[in-house]
Amino acid sequence: MAAAAGRHSRATRKRAKRKGGLWERVGRLHVSPWLIATPVAATVVIALVVLIVTSGSSGSTGDASATPDPRVAGKTPDNSISLTVNDVNFSLTEILGKAGEVIEFLVTNTGTQSHNMVVAGPDNEYETEDDFGPQPFAIKAGETGRVVVKIDDPGTYQFRCAFHPNIEFGTVVLN
Repeated sequence: MAAAAGRHSRATRKRAKRKGGLWERVGRLHVSPWLIATPVAATVVIALVVLIVTSGSSGSTGDASATPDPRVAGKTPDNSISLTVNDVNFSLTEILGKAGEVIEFLVTNTGTQSHNMVVAGPDNEYETEDDFGPQPFAIKAGETGRVVVKIDDPGTYQFRCAFHPNIEFGTVVLN
């Protein structure tokens, strides 16, 4: 018995069921869903890879003197301290200084990702108006950023990388 136009024979339908039903009808053909799903999945994976590779710090980080902190703008540093940050930690985790001095931190990024150094201000809390941040904010791999701090009160103040705060941190002890 011949199959009607647009229909598959009973034998074709039985073969599809025997194969676990993993066949779909596309026009007059039975096609494995893997032939459809594989290109779709590959397209999604490629799109995600492109998104991940092109995301992150991009564009200009700005001029290092673009927005100086008014608390230290134009002041000559009394002390200059150089340190590095890599993708795991800062080279110095305890820094000693004198309260009331203008301290300049020159932070060189030896890692592969963008980093920075933010020093908590007198309230010793992060993400408040009294924090001292770097210029530029994002220090790209191989570049050096500058943080200038002047805290009048003796004490221990926290610093960290705002991008990786749980692994890159330390203290500034002012006497």
